[in-house]
Amino acid sequence: MTPMTCHVCGAARLAPLPTYASMPRVSSDCRLLPPGGALHACTACGTAQKLATPEFLADLSAIYAAYDVYYQGGGAEQIVFDAAAGESVRRSMLLSGRILATGLLPPRGSVIDIGCGNGAFLRAFGQRLPEWDLYGLELDDRNLSVMRDIPRFAGLKIGDATKLEGHYTLITMIHALEHFTDPFSALVALRGNLSADGIVFIEVPNLAENPFDLTIADHATHFTPATLEALLIRAGLEPLHFETGWVKKEMSVLARAARGPVATRQKADPPGLVATQLAWLDATLAATREAASRGASFGIFGTSIAATWLAGALGDRIAFHVDEDANRQGRTFFGKPVLAPEAVPAGAVVFLAVAPVVAEAIAPRLRRLGLDPVLPPPLAT
Repeated sequence: MTPMTCHVCGAARLAPLPTYASMPRVSSDCRLLPPGGALHACTACGTAQKLATPEFLADLSAIYAAYDVYYQGGGAEQIVFDAAAGESVRRSMLLSGRILATGLLPPRGSVIDIGCGNGAFLRAFGQRLPEWDLYGLELDDRNLSVMRDIPRFAGLKIGDATKLEGHYTLITMIHALEHFTDPFSALVALRGNLSADGIVFIEVPNLAENPFDLTIADHATHFTPATLEALLIRAGLEPLHFETGWVKKEMSVLARAARGPVATRQKADPPGLVATQLAWLDATLAATREAASRGASFGIFGTSIAATWLAGALGDRIAFHVDEDANRQGRTFFGKPVLAPEAVPAGAVVFLAVAPVVAEAIAPRLRRLGLDPVLPPPLAT
């Protein structure tokens, strides 16, 4: 791949999206960043992406140098709603359970988590499969001390995923692939690290359901089901399970090294999807400002990416944030208190700073508490 070819299909047909340059941005660990990014869309396959220019690489270096994963909850991983169980759980517990339920994994093996952070997934995975050897790979060892007490933790590898040595039964990339400036080469390399019947698990945001992904400065590729599948097939991988419902607004894929031609199964993206999602972000910002102007106390539901982006735009018009995660309640987020839903003041206006598919699931729970949440605009269909 050269700097001016598509991350997914390899075509040299990238068109700039000039309006993106004026859009405020956030980092994936939820910090505010100024406008100034550059976004392109491939006119061949439609993929939204950021090119590996000196400016983009400088942004990455600055973001990762100060990266502080899950600081909003004191290092505790975020919760997600498990629709099957009807309860909120830590994301890694949900994903590890779903992976195990596919029946693809043996009782013993080795797993390496690419971009393992503070080891949240390895810890959860080890609880479900206690006879597996657990490895992580990161850019540095800043979180090694908190990982050493994970049972059967076998080691942290430092460096480039494309230069990884050894073979593994399972390679996981949970919110990692979207950070690679050359995801194709990364997947080709990691395919070579799979054992004979090895599996790769990938979890990435779904741009088709979550336009807020475009605001994240350190995401190099913004995937949809169609473009993620296309990349996997091009890299010589065969998707075995391709799920968009394990975690709302995300994609969960289990794949193996392809053993022959692989058929395309995902629906093609509508023309102009990236421009449509950028327009939705503008509409959501306008809707949030309108809700904040209603005169009552105004709060934002959420303490993650979308809430960060809106907090940067609205500033002191926000009186409080709301979160269902007990680890985040009682703290502050951009200087504002984080409340439990039950603690929201009577008459306050609460805007749901989440993707529409998530807002539709959260709103009924808040209404049962007597709240009247304001939902983001619907996505174009």
